[in-house]
Amino acid sequence: MITDGVFSMEGAVAKLPQLVEICKRHDAMLVVDDSPALVTLLGGVLRGAGYQVRAATDGARALALAAAQAPELVLLDLRMPGLDGYEVCRRLKNDPTTASVPVIVISALEEVDEKLKAFEAGAADYVLKPFEPREVLARVGAHVQLYRLQRELERSRRELAEQNEELVRKNDELERAERRTRHVFSALASALPGTVLDGKYRLEQKIGAGGFATVFRAVHLQDLDIDEVDVQAGLINSIGFDGQCCSLILTRCDVPGANSY
Repeated sequence: MITDGVFSMEGAVAKLPQLVEICKRHDAMLVVDDSPALVTLLGGVLRGAGYQVRAATDGARALALAAAQAPELVLLDLRMPGLDGYEVCRRLKNDPTTASVPVIVISALEEVDEKLKAFEAGAADYVLKPFEPREVLARVGAHVQLYRLQRELERSRRELAEQNEELVRKNDELERAERRTRHVFSALASALPGTVLDGKYRLEQKIGAGGFATVFRAVHLQDLDIDEVDVQAGLINSIGFDGQCCSLILTRCDVPGANSY
């Protein structure tokens, strides 16, 4: 496995069964080598572990297959006629659709300079030929697992961004609705003086407001000798305004010193 940037062969082999199970449920690997015999051998190893496999025997064909459907991982030879493995790797990494796909080089080139050149081209790992099948599967499983986790993280980030945009949009709608409602209540409050409620109280001047409530001083029409009372009031019935229907309901008055209706 890869821990703190260091590949542990022992850890990867120990986790090989669960890595194989993970790989059985996903997309194809792409094997690229100019040797049909090696493509057949490596493809057989991967298929035996439950992978789907696509294969190419030259660089141009490999790029075409990757462009048609991005693989989850590329196993790539370096020495090939036409486009060699270095150039194929560079092009894969320069293409946004395949830039994040891990590339494991499988080559007989043992020189450090060749390995460094492969890593500089974008390779994620390097396996020497002749290869040990268990080692290949362990390395493939480790890189594929990491690749899938990265894709899942990116998907989660996109979903969170979309949800955030939706929340911002709904918040804007609520703010606009609140401004419209305040405008309606303000307009209605200006028209209420003189309104008679329940045939008993006539609203006089406005004496206070808060939120969506307005407080009026009211006069009792059935007994004009009693003291005036303060009423926190609205309209009993709905009133149309600007295409919007609003209701103001009589509520208890919380203004200090005011008597409630």
